[in-house]
Amino acid sequence: MGLISPQSALLQLIGKALQQGLPVGVAAGDPQHAQWLDDFLWKFEPDSFLPHGVAGGEFDADQPVLIGVGPADANGAELLMVMSGQVVDPPEQFAQIFDFADGRDPQSLAASRERYRFYRERGCVMEYWAQESGRWVLKNNQSPPNSGDE
Repeated sequence: MGLISPQSALLQLIGKALQQGLPVGVAAGDPQHAQWLDDFLWKFEPDSFLPHGVAGGEFDADQPVLIGVGPADANGAELLMVMSGQVVDPPEQFAQIFDFADGRDPQSLAASRERYRFYRERGCVMEYWAQESGRWVLKNNQSPPNSGDE
């Protein structure tokens, strides 16, 4: 079984968050990627629409899923999906941050490891998930340094 694309994983995570009533922010990185993600969410599965909007409109606060160039939280997002490799600082503005990296790209992985260290040094509880045989598997779960759990 092949790898699940970051976009497919994004759809799965957004769907689960919306089922739980949690608002979601998506950090796209640039306006073109934000527009691409907007189009993707509209067209990917026409039978299972995910309500969303692109940040900058008058109804941002009402959007269950808000796509922004940077960390979008005008909708009170508790979860942030980072599709762009951006560092979220301060990370504690969100309950959870999902940082996507392309596991087939060595540069993407190296940059992801740097972000992982950044968040861990700021006291975030870290989980590292990877795909194995088409499934997501928890590879590492670490409490922050000096948390008393070590």
